[in-house]
Amino acid sequence: MPRAAYRFFDAPFVVETDSAAFLAQFDAAYERFRAADEADAPVYRVTLAGRPTAEIEGEAWRAADAEALSAYAYNAILNAATARVRSHFLFHAAAVAAPDRSGVILAGGAGLGKTTLTVTLLQRGYGFLSDDVAVVGRGDGQLHPFPRRLGVRVEGGRPGEKRLLDVTEIAPGSLSDPTSSGCPARFLFLLTDAAAGKPAATFRYLVLDRADEALLADLRTVPGVQAVRVAQSQPYPVLQVDLARGAWSASEPAIQDVCRRREVLLFEATTGPAAPPAFSVHPELTRLTPTEAAQALLGHLKGGPRSALLGSVFGGSAARLYLALVGLAGRMACYRLRVGRLDALVELIMVTTSATGEPREHVRS
Repeated sequence: MPRAAYRFFDAPFVVETDSAAFLAQFDAAYERFRAADEADAPVYRVTLAGRPTAEIEGEAWRAADAEALSAYAYNAILNAATARVRSHFLFHAAAVAAPDRSGVILAGGAGLGKTTLTVTLLQRGYGFLSDDVAVVGRGDGQLHPFPRRLGVRVEGGRPGEKRLLDVTEIAPGSLSDPTSSGCPARFLFLLTDAAAGKPAATFRYLVLDRADEALLADLRTVPGVQAVRVAQSQPYPVLQVDLARGAWSASEPAIQDVCRRREVLLFEATTGPAAPPAFSVHPELTRLTPTEAAQALLGHLKGGPRSALLGSVFGGSAARLYLALVGLAGRMACYRLRVGRLDALVELIMVTTSATGEPREHVRS
């Protein structure tokens, strides 16, 4: 099979596939991460002929539809490879550099406009670091580039389907080598569609390629799961899974196992909205304490409870990892940003990250 080798910081991996089209698409997005083929690097194998199968980290995911499996494998390889990184903190978030080279992290669930905000800020003079993976060095506290192409969701498309955009067409010269020096991580914006003070969600939305009553019945038997309902059926199913408070880290592997056994592709598990939030309202900015920000960052850590960072660097102790994130958040100005009108969102971010400081009339302590 054709294969290509890549490296995300200290984590090498190989993509092997019988599909030249799949490899070309993956390479177009991650060409700046190409590396020498290392003998001990894990091999992620995608077979689209016959019975479509993705073999990733010792687990095999199968589907009847080759296109659905291809979209799933593209994201699953990213998630598996980033979960192996130990040298940096990797978060599910966008990242840009302000004109004064202050690093800005935009974290939030799916559908909250991270990519749209990133593109708009690039057009206003900000530098591109990443649209989906924010990388902070454990040793230097720098926000580093994760230079892949922008992934824009295809409206009405398959779950996980994204259109790749060349960011250099939006901001020429903005793609840096992943080994280049970053900029100080100074701002964190946690995007949300909830008003300030609303309790944290105790549910997840599961984005799937298909769902039936047998799957729902199996999911309801997972420890920590309190209820399962269909939140959306078209153009693809989205399930809302209600959880006991704090149960997600223990329930998530079992949910993955149920989906794999039923040969259902789980594209995404998010606290983001099943339907688009109200982008017509006025955005609201609220200060976060370092402990609140660290709790949010812990929820956005790539790989979650299965990350190599947690397992090997912090000895499997979420408490030790949390304390490290408190230290990281303590060096940043951290905010919860309720999404609203795009022009107002961009203005809030630009004023807050400028040398003149935050817009007091929009900030709650």
